[in-house]
Amino acid sequence: MVGYHYTSLENYRRIQHEGLKLYPLRKEFHQWVTQGIWLYTEQQDRLSHLGCVAWQCRTKGTKDVVLLQVKYIYKDRVTPDGKHTFTVKHDLFDKYPTKIFLHRQASATVIFRPVPSNRVKLLCTTSVGGDLDYFIEELRKAA
Repeated sequence: MVGYHYTSLENYRRIQHEGLKLYPLRKEFHQWVTQGIWLYTEQQDRLSHLGCVAWQCRTKGTKDVVLLQVKYIYKDRVTPDGKHTFTVKHDLFDKYPTKIFLHRQASATVIFRPVPSNRVKLLCTTSVGGDLDYFIEELRKAA
C-alpha cells in the first residue's frame, strides 16, 4: 500500500536515518490507541496540498514542509488489539484568525507500526517564505 505524509523538513531529516516513527494521535483515537502514523490515501490536489502545507506550518512552527510517499503493509492499519482500522474522510480547518477550510473530505488512514526509511520517499519540498497569514490569505483567494 502507498500513503502520503506531510511533515517538516527537520522531521524528514530524522526520518531519513530513523524511519517514520509512531507519534501521539488526536484524542478521538485514544479509546483504541494513542500512537500511530497519519497517512493520506491519495495525493492532494494543488489547493489541498497547499492547505496541508499551511497546516504543517501552523502546527509544527516551520516554513519548510515535505510531502512523503510511504510504502506500508495493509495489515499495519489494524490497531494492536487487532480489532480496529481507521480510514476516515475529514475536513482540515484552519482555526486561527483566517478560519478557512484548507481541504474538504480527504481520505486518510492511520497505521500502527513504524516505517523504515527505505520505504519513505521524498516527493516534494514546499517553502513558505514570509508571513504565514499572508500565505493562507492567498489560499483563500485561490479557492
